[in-house]
Amino acid sequence: MTRMTCLARRIALTVGTVIVLVGCTPTAAGAHAIEGVDSTNYRTRIDGIVPPHGGLEVEVVEAGSRLELENRTDEEVIVYGYQAEPYLRIDAKGGVFQNRLSPATYINADRQGSRQPPPDADPSANPEWVRIDDGFVVRWHDHRAHWMGARDAPAVRRAPSESHVVIPEWKVPLEIAGEESTVRGDLTWVPGPSPTPWYLLAVGLAALVVAAGLGRRSHLRLAGIVALLIGVDLAHIAAKAAAGAGGIGAGVGAILSGSFFSIAAWLVGGFAIRLLLRDSDDGPLAAAFTGAVIALLGGLADIADLSRSQLPVAVPDAIARLFVTLSMGVGVGLVLAALLVLRRRPHPRPQPQAS
Repeated sequence: MTRMTCLARRIALTVGTVIVLVGCTPTAAGAHAIEGVDSTNYRTRIDGIVPPHGGLEVEVVEAGSRLELENRTDEEVIVYGYQAEPYLRIDAKGGVFQNRLSPATYINADRQGSRQPPPDADPSANPEWVRIDDGFVVRWHDHRAHWMGARDAPAVRRAPSESHVVIPEWKVPLEIAGEESTVRGDLTWVPGPSPTPWYLLAVGLAALVVAAGLGRRSHLRLAGIVALLIGVDLAHIAAKAAAGAGGIGAGVGAILSGSFFSIAAWLVGGFAIRLLLRDSDDGPLAAAFTGAVIALLGGLADIADLSRSQLPVAVPDAIARLFVTLSMGVGVGLVLAALLVLRRRPHPRPQPQAS
């Protein structure tokens, strides 16, 4: 067996191992996303606060997964839960409090509303406020403002390619300095774009990367492609992290704590660049590992972003889709190019046998 064949088999084994490990690790599939925040075709929109209050702002964040309220009114603001009970309180001194006895405290713990309130949660009891943060901003999952069904809305199932107003008006009641107010908005189904152009672009990118494995100095070109792929992956993660309710710092921490595969891909990629610049036979092996991981986690895991209209990113949707396409196309192309480079290596000549 030639050395080239051995290295090619090592690449195949490496890529296969990556696929198995990533596929069998529950957190790996969401390694480039904040937990509970996914792309969707349901658009949550805020119409306004009635009556309006200067200094009070409410926004939709995380593609409709949460609402964010900022209180700059110099007055206390209370957000009411699903049974008209006090749920959140933002005081004028920079404190955010949550009512321990409000059922909404537990129901809103995640995007799916899967946590059941404890037996002592009583919406009719006097609030027991627990300080949960400092500042004037509070963010929470409000299930009145996004779609909670296990299946799409009936109108959507009948005509998914058309826009539909799913909830004409949702309401979140507030109290500001003792006066009632209401956040109002709507929920609309907005069909996403066709993913076909992005698929074609991914195939074209893969072909270009494979072509980079041809000719002389291919190892230098592959080193540059590895660096490009790592840069795309870092930018992709930053774009998703910056769209999180806690800001880019909290978002990056939440994403990277979900899986070590991305970090491993970057480290191995840096090692691959060094080896490729030295024209080492181990360089393509390391490059293939990096390409496989990023193609899976930054590309295939986020492939729904190519066909959905509401993306949880802090960049234009076209840029986010380009990140996914680059991750898939360049990542897969890098694996194939690594095999091609090894195939073109000269076979070692057999040594003459001593007589």
